[in-house]
Amino acid sequence: NRLRYISNTNTTASEMGVDSLGISDKSEARDALEVLDGAMMELSKARANFGAMQSRLDSVINNSMNQIENI
Repeated sequence: NRLRYISNTNTTASEMGVDSLGISDKSEARDALEVLDGAMMELSKARANFGAMQSRLDSVINNSMNQIENI
């Protein structure tokens, strides 16, 4: 059994479109908030994926430690 993780998430500011947001007027600020909301959702998904993988790795480590202890 092998754990595989393929990261296809690019969470850089430029990739998420938040590197050049403007807030000089009300319309730009509203547009910027929409972009930021979307970026935050994508970032949350990426963090959830990393957390799930970390949990799996923790389980593997704990299982291995139990096997070593039982030997």
